[in-house]
Amino acid sequence: VAAGVRRIEAVSGKAAETYINNTFDDVTAIRGVFNNPKELLKVIENSVTENKELKKKIESLEAKQVAIYKTELVTQVITVNGSTFIGAVLDVSNADGLKKLANDLKTDAQLVVLAANIGGKASVAIGIADELVAKGFEAPKMIKELITPIIKGGGGGQKNLATAGGQDASNLNKVIEVVKGLL
Repeated sequence: VAAGVRRIEAVSGKAAETYINNTFDDVTAIRGVFNNPKELLKVIENSVTENKELKKKIESLEAKQVAIYKTELVTQVITVNGSTFIGAVLDVSNADGLKKLANDLKTDAQLVVLAANIGGKASVAIGIADELVAKGFEAPKMIKELITPIIKGGGGGQKNLATAGGQDASNLNKVIEVVKGLL
């Protein structure tokens, strides 16, 4: 369609009748979901608004949870062959929080590996401080060579921060130990 030209689509005859009947069926089904309110549009608008507010609350709570985990994990730094290490299996609800936490903890430990079972699937984040990157440690290489075979998945990222996801969340502690063994 050329610029400035409007396209109009229409149905007529039996197709128009079918279209209208399907639309009425959809509206009836939606009314049923909302317990047949008198003002359907208002109820839907309120539900959408409430959903947005709840999503914001969830994001806020997840951010607080990550901050609490960071405070706890900083106290669990161990030294392995002269390098500092943090490794933990956490209870988080999304991989983004895991990645952010691994990135934040790189200032407290040279090697960070965090894992979580999110919805029955494995999620792993590795953060590596610049000192170890300079020594040849690379997060995507660790992910591909060591972690993805254990969790049966895939992943990648930058040299200092990478993530992986996989189908098998039963060996998350093994993931921590394998990465720790590199030091």
